[in-house]
Amino acid sequence: MGLGRHANRRFFNWFYWSINAGAVLSLLVVAFVQQNINFLVGYSLPVGCVGLAFFVFLFATPIFITKPPEGSQVSSMLKLALQNCCPRLWCPHAAR
Repeated sequence: MGLGRHANRRFFNWFYWSINAGAVLSLLVVAFVQQNINFLVGYSLPVGCVGLAFFVFLFATPIFITKPPEGSQVSSMLKLALQNCCPRLWCPHAAR
């Protein structure tokens, strides 16, 4: 929990590269297996990977860091959208 920003960046770097490796694997290996070996075997590979990911998610749930939400996410999203669409409303000195 106290590892900070470096641990967060490291996690999302691994997450990003895992998604890319999965995309390459699905394009190359799964398509090859489905066309040359057996469609059912090729279909079973992604199903097995999704099942494995589900079990990893279930067993890793206790180590996830959760914090309760603060404020309304909708109002902050609308505020950001208005700031981007209508900057003159938020910064009157910018209109000069």
